[in-house]
Amino acid sequence: MKRYWFSILLVIFIIASIGTYYVAAATRSYPDFKLLTVSGDDNEAKSLVLEGTTKGYGPLVVSSKGSTYHQEESYFEQFSIAKRYSYNQEMVQLFKEHHGFMRAKRSSNSFYQDEKTLAYVSFNSGYVDRNSKFNVSTLDLKTNDERSFVAAVPNHEQYNWAYVMDVQQEGQKLYVFTINYRKTKGNEQSFGDQEIHKYTVDLTAKSTAKDEILFADKKLDNGQFVRYTLENSTPYNVPNDLLVFRQQTEKHVKDKDGNDVTQSTKSELFTLNWKTGETTAVPAIVPSISDYWVNATADSIILIFKKEKSALVKHYDLKTREIKEFEIPAQTVSSSMINGDRLYLMSKEANAIDVVIADLKQSKAVYTGKIDINEQGEKRTALLKDLNIYSLYVTK
Repeated sequence: MKRYWFSILLVIFIIASIGTYYVAAATRSYPDFKLLTVSGDDNEAKSLVLEGTTKGYGPLVVSSKGSTYHQEESYFEQFSIAKRYSYNQEMVQLFKEHHGFMRAKRSSNSFYQDEKTLAYVSFNSGYVDRNSKFNVSTLDLKTNDERSFVAAVPNHEQYNWAYVMDVQQEGQKLYVFTINYRKTKGNEQSFGDQEIHKYTVDLTAKSTAKDEILFADKKLDNGQFVRYTLENSTPYNVPNDLLVFRQQTEKHVKDKDGNDVTQSTKSELFTLNWKTGETTAVPAIVPSISDYWVNATADSIILIFKKEKSALVKHYDLKTREIKEFEIPAQTVSSSMINGDRLYLMSKEANAIDVVIADLKQSKAVYTGKIDINEQGEKRTALLKDLNIYSLYVTK
C-alpha cells in the first residue's frame, strides 16, 4: 500500500485543485459584454463570434448572446477541437468527419480537399535542418484508404525556416507552396532572404519530384528592395488554380529618432496561375497606396481601403475581371474576414468596437453593430477601454 500513497495523494490534489478552480470561477463576477444591433437584420450577426481578452479577466468571446470567459469553460471545453480551432470552422469540420486521418495534423494551410481526396503535407514545425522531410498523407474519400510517406526537401541546407502556405493537387501530383527563409549570419531572419517555392510531390513515386522558386526578394540598383508575400485564400483547403501575391517595393530610411524603418514606395497585387505560370495584375490597386486589406477566395479578391469616415470595398471577380465598388461605415479597419457572400469588418476607435456586415452580391452593408456592456459612467468607459478583440469568426 505504501507504494501507492504518492499516486493517491497526487490524484486527490489534482481533483481538489480542479474543484477549487471551478468553484472560484463560479463565484467570480465577470463583465458581460454583448454585440448589440445598431441597424440592419439581427439574424446577420447571430453566428458571429468575436474573440479577445480583457484586462483583469483574461480571454473571452463575445456574441449577440453575451460573453463567455475562458475560466468559465470546463477543462474539456478548453482543450476541445472546437475550441482550439474556433477561428477556422473548416478545420473543426474536418476533425468531425475524418477524426482518425486528422490525428496529429494541425496546420490549416497544409490541407487540400476535393470530391475524391483529402491530402495533407506538413513541413516539420518550421525549422529546417538535415532531418527535414515533407510528411505526406492522403485519404481516399470513397474507399477510406490512407497513404502516408515522407519525402525529401531539396536543398534543405540553404534554409533556416520554411512554412507551408497552400497545397493543391493535379492527378497524382501534389503541389506544395511554401515561404522559405535563407540561412544568414547568426541564423537571423532579415530582409531579402525570403523565397516563395513550389514543390512537386509525386504520389506514385512517393518522392519530391521538383523544386521551383517562384519569387525571391531582391535588391534593385537604386538601393530599394522588392519583397513578395502570398495572401491566404479562404476556404483554406479548396481546389484553386490561382495564387494571390503582393509585390511590395520598399526603401530603408531613418525616422526622426534616427531608427531604421522600412517605407513602402509601391504596392502591387497579382494573381499567378500556378499551372500555366501566367501572371495578371489586379487593376483595383493604386500602386502608391500600400495600406489596404486583402481577403482572397477561390473566385474573387475583396480589397478594403480606409477612407476618412468609411471604408471603400472593391470586389474583384477573378473570372470576369470585373470590379464592383461600394462604401461601408467604418472609423477604422482592425480586422476583416469573408464567409460565403458576406464580408465581416471590425473597427476599434477609442473605446468603441463596431462591427459591419456587408452583402457582397448586393454590394451594401446589411448590418451594423457595436459591443457594449450594461454599466454606466466611468466603469463602462474603463471596461470598454480594457477590451481587446483580435479576431472574429462565424460558427457553423
